[in-house]
Formats: sequence, structure tokens, C-alpha cells
Amino acid sequence: MSAPKLFLFGPPRVERDGTLISVERRNVRALLAYLAVSAQPHSRDTLAALLWPDADQSQARGALRRDLSVLHRLLGAEHVWMHEQTVSLRLDAGLWVDVAEFRRLLAQCEQHAHPVSEVCAACLTSLSEAASLYRDDFLAGFSLRNSPDFDDWQLLQSEQLRREQAHALERLTHAHGVRSDYERALAYARRWLLLDPLHEPAHRQLMRLYAAAGQRAAALHQYDVCVRVLERELGGPPEPETIRVRDSIKAQHALPVSTEALTLQPSRAHPPQASARRARTGAGVPLTHIVHAGLVGRERELAQAYAHWEQALSGHGLMLAVSGEPGIGKTRLLRELIDSARGSGARVLVGECYAESGAPFAPFAQIIRESLGYARESGALPAAVLADLLTLVPSLRTLYPALAPNPTLEPKWAQERIFESVAALLDVVAVQSPLLLCVEDAHWADSSTLALLLQLARKARARRWLLVVSYRGSELDANQALDALLRDVNRERLGEWLVLKGLEREQTRDLLAALLATAGNISADFLDGVYAETEGNPFFVEEVCKALIADGKLYYSDGQWLRAPMRDIGLPQSVRAAILSRVEKLPALVQETLHAAAVLGREFEFALLQTLTATDEAALSAALEHGVRAQLIAETPRAGNLTFTFAHALIPFALRESLSGLRLQRLHRRAVAALERLRPADVEALAYHSLAAGERDKAVAYARQAAERALVLYAYEAAAQQLRSALLLLEADRDREARTAVLARLADVSELTGAQLL
Repeated sequence: MSAPKLFLFGPPRVERDGTLISVERRNVRALLAYLAVSAQPHSRDTLAALLWPDADQSQARGALRRDLSVLHRLLGAEHVWMHEQTVSLRLDAGLWVDVAEFRRLLAQCEQHAHPVSEVCAACLTSLSEAASLYRDDFLAGFSLRNSPDFDDWQLLQSEQLRREQAHALERLTHAHGVRSDYERALAYARRWLLLDPLHEPAHRQLMRLYAAAGQRAAALHQYDVCVRVLERELGGPPEPETIRVRDSIKAQHALPVSTEALTLQPSRAHPPQASARRARTGAGVPLTHIVHAGLVGRERELAQAYAHWEQALSGHGLMLAVSGEPGIGKTRLLRELIDSARGSGARVLVGECYAESGAPFAPFAQIIRESLGYARESGALPAAVLADLLTLVPSLRTLYPALAPNPTLEPKWAQERIFESVAALLDVVAVQSPLLLCVEDAHWADSSTLALLLQLARKARARRWLLVVSYRGSELDANQALDALLRDVNRERLGEWLVLKGLEREQTRDLLAALLATAGNISADFLDGVYAETEGNPFFVEEVCKALIADGKLYYSDGQWLRAPMRDIGLPQSVRAAILSRVEKLPALVQETLHAAAVLGREFEFALLQTLTATDEAALSAALEHGVRAQLIAETPRAGNLTFTFAHALIPFALRESLSGLRLQRLHRRAVAALERLRPADVEALAYHSLAAGERDKAVAYARQAAERALVLYAYEAAAQQLRSALLLLEADRDREARTAVLARLADVSELTGAQLL
């Protein structure tokens, strides 16, 4: 049995071998924290007076004896040293304390033979590890009633640790900034500012970093944030140095990443402020000068998401359901939360659902592929759990040739075992860090995925998990399983809801200013026109700007954006029209390539698209590169395959909708041929494309194969759905034998589940 671990950043907790040890008495937790942080012996009288100030000495010492007995039982005799008059913890006996480890890592940097203003490679490692340990303030949310002396000690420790964390983040920001690693520098700078939103050096460093990264609009936006915070909290203007930095950025003067000495500054607790990340687009087309606007106008929603994350960090996990219409910004909100969680050292796992008829448990198959390597290296996964996980991702079975499958169980228990195995994997992955698990576009999820999500939401209540599920509210009628999941989560109080609506007019102005890097100079008539058409839908706003650029009505000249008079500008009246107006300006081969890719789905492999289009490699590569520069697709990292993803799910939808029925059917037929050649085992996709291609016999055959695969995964509703699809294609007179076989199999599934599935 390994030594226990004591976590004091955030609500205090004790773990052993990844399992939470229940410590119900508040005085025991307070005693444990005090002994661990002070790291020295204390007299029994001192401890009794500190923790039980209102009791007489005899009563206080008796209470102390009882709590020391509890502590002795929890930690073990080797970790608690009790003398007749003094008590201490044996930190040299393997007891791990996050605060002690945090300070040990920081102390390592102080031993290096260079000034504090410099950060060597060894410093970077130690500082980043230390910063990741600081998940929340010291003993956040904890207090000891009727003990003002303990509360004073806790406050003193909390402030000191906040200062140490701020200094570490400041040094990390500076170090990555001078190395031109702006992505990491910005992430650390945002965390630094979260510790004290009134600290102007942090605001200035963020402004400099944004400017150095070529994100001038973000830098000026950060100045506006600083002004608003100072006015609201202190009723005064920013310091002259902050104004000077703003003026230099406006004048486009080069600024060093940092001109201020590294200091150890005081901190105050404030709610997190949303950041507006910006990233430069690729070069080579007029869209070079458009900036990817980050999360603009979502400060309130992001603060709510952060609050739910903080709740999860305290050991009270939950599901967060994020909904809104297409293009409203669900993915951008999730990306901001993901960046923040990763920056704080959390484990982040993401699974995506697609409309193109994926296999059962498809998002969790992605999550297993991403996390199984780490879990395997830890050696903490039992063989039975691993066998279940390989059932969901059979492509990984070749890595474990000697592993036998698990015994067959009754249907209900078989699916329950699968669910427990996925939860066991998540426990291993998150054994030392909190877990943020995101399932995107759940309106396309199969019923088995949704059932698993419900089970994980129930388990999250006692874990440091935040399960985030994004979906389109308008699609609930089409996915009754998702509607049922959300009703169950609400009834059992397992989660919270975050509904995103369109931006207000002024928020739309901020978004336009961020996209066009105009420092807020958006004319009223242009804003009114865009807002009237888009109703504040962020993706629509962005596509309108790109469509106007493609039309030459909005253009970049001599360092500024110019446009035609509003009377000469015809704004696209829908997202679909805005997308198609851009695509129509592209070369013919690029258009044909994008239409073919759209048939394959939101995400597509280069090899599969090449087989479908019969285009030579060089020409296809050039066409896809053009699509990347037009910000319609992006290359996506995937092991072993060159893969691309459309920038938004609405883009392939618009492209498919623009095709005639005959042309769309022909492309689906080519997709079937390409899949049969390159991915013959992907029977779910083959069934989907065969049906869309009008190839009835193939659609029936592949649907039946997909049903059998679903049964192997204990996804009984998915199996029934595939069988019902096959049944609809079979004619009563001509296909009597095949109909009888499908009906018989559907009856078998009904018998397995005890449910009426016909």
C-alpha cells in the first residue's frame, strides 16, 4: 500500500492509491493541514488551544486525543509522530503534501546560479510543475468555526501561497515570452491575472504579449478590460505606464515582451475574467488580415463555466450541458475552458459526435484512443477492464494479442460492465489531476453513448470530474435519447445548464472590431446592417465579413480596412448564403474538392478523398491548401492519417445542400466505393452512404452488419435502429425471405433487452 497524499490547494482531501479517504470531522482536517504545512512538532496544549479555543484545557486535550487517534488510523503509525507532549507529521516517511511539493519545486529554482529575472530550462520545468499543483487557493471553501486563530493562520498561508504562485506565473510568462512561445506565455499570463484582476503589470504583460504575437486587437481589448475593472473596483484610471503601452500598440510601435522587473506582488481574490484569444490566420489570401476572434461577449457565460469547474475541483463533479443554435459559439466557449483547464494541469479528454452515422460509442472510442496509452504505461488497468475497452476500440486489439475477451454476461450486466470499465479508465487517467471530459455535438450521439454519459454523471458527484456536453437545442425532438438524458440529469440534479444566445448589438461591434483588428472603429451603418442580418450569431458575423472580402466589398489597404458604401453592399441573408458566396469565388477544382469532402463528413482523410475524387496527389494537395487558406478547412492531427476538418459543421452542410440530388447521389456512390477499398470494416459509414447513394441492396447488407457490430458492443438500441432501417428498405412481396430474417433478428434483440423494439 502506497503512502497517502494530502491535497491542500482547494478543499482539503486525503487520497491513497487514487482513492479518496473520507475525513468527516472538520477539526481533523484542520489539524492535518496545520501539521503538514508547519512541518514541525507542536505541543499538545498549543494545538488544543488553537482548535478548541472555547473549551477548557481538559476538554480541549481530550478532543485532541480523539482526533489524533482518527489521524493515526487514517494515515498510519509511520506518518504520525505522537510524543507525550508534542505531535508532528513524519513527512520524511513518504507522506506527500501538495503544498510542500509546490514549495520544494520553487526552491529548486532559487538554487540556480542566475538572477531571478532569468529562467533556465531547468527552471521552466520546476516552475511549470509547481504552477500546475496550485489548483485553487489554500483550503479554499474551508473554515473552522469558533477558531479565529486558525482562520487567521489559514488566511496568512493562503495569501503567502498566492504570492508565490503569482511570482511563479510571472516568471513563466516572462520566460516563454522572451522565447517567442506566445501561446504558452499568454496562457500563464491569463492565469497570473486571474489571481488579481487589479494587478496592472499583469494586464500590461498580456497587452505586450498579444501585440508581439500579432494580435493587436486583442492587446487593445485587454486595455479596455483593465480600464473597466479599475473603474468598477477602484474608481480610478490606469497607471501612466499602462496608458503608454496602449498608445505604443495603437501606433504599432514594437514593444519588448517585458520591460518591468520581476516582482513579488500582493494578490486579492476576484472572480475570473474572460480572455479574448486571437490567433493569426495563414498567409497568402486577403483573409490574412482577418483575425480569428476568440470568445467575445461571453464573459458572463465563461465565468459560469469557470464556477462549475471550480465546483468539480472541490470533489463535487457534475455535468454541464451547453446548448445553443448552430454557430452561436458553443465550441469556442469549450475551447476557452479547455485551454484554462490544461493550463492548470488538469487532464482534458474530448470526443466528438458526427452526423454521418458513426459507430456506437464513437466519441468514447476517440477518448479511449487518446488516453489508453497513458493508462497502459501506468500499469493500473486490470486485464478485465482493458478487455472491455478493446471491445469499444477493436482497432487497438493488435496491441494486446495475448489478452482474452471477458466472459459473456446477461445484456443488462454486460453493458453495465462496459460502463464501469470506461469509468475505471477515467479514474486512472485522472488519478492525480482533475478531469475535464467534453462530448461535442451530442445531438448526433447514439443512445448508448448517452446512456454511458448518464452513468458517468452519477459517478462524477464524488469525483473531480466536469463532464461538458454541447448540443443544439433545436435538435432535441430528433434525438429522443438526448432529451431523455437531459431530463434524467435534471431530475437527479446531476448537472447545470448554460444556454448561449445571440450577441447584443454592442457585443457584435466588439466581435467585428476583433475580427478586423480595428481597435473598435466600426461605423454605425455597417454594424446595423450586419447585426440586422446575423442577429448576433458569431459564426454568421464572421462568414459575412469573409463573404464581403471575397466579393471585394471589404478590403485591406495601407494598413486598414476599407469598404464600399452600404448602399452598394448586399449582405448575405443566411449563413448558408454567406458560405456559398465564398466557395463560388474559388477555382473550380477547389470547389469540386470541397463538395466531395463535404459528402464524406465534417472530418475526412486525404487518402479517402483522393480515392473518391480520383485526383492526383499534387492537385488534390493544392486544392486542399487553398481551402485551408480560405479558412474553410484545417488540417487535423490524427495518428497515421492525413486528416482535415471543416472549420464549422455548417460548412459541409451548406455544401451538400447546394448540390443537385443526382450529383449528391453520385458522390455518395463514389464514397461507398472508396470506403469499400480503404475502410471495409467501417460498416456504419458504408450503410449511411449506401442509403444516400440509392444502393438498396448494399444499404440493407451493411445495415445488418452494423446491427451485428452494435450487438457486440451491447448497444442494443443502435442495433435495433440499424435493423429497422434495413426493414424499411425491404419490400414485403419481393424480399420476403430477407424481411423474415431481419424481423427474426429484431425479435432476438427485443428478447435480449426485454423491450419492445418492433
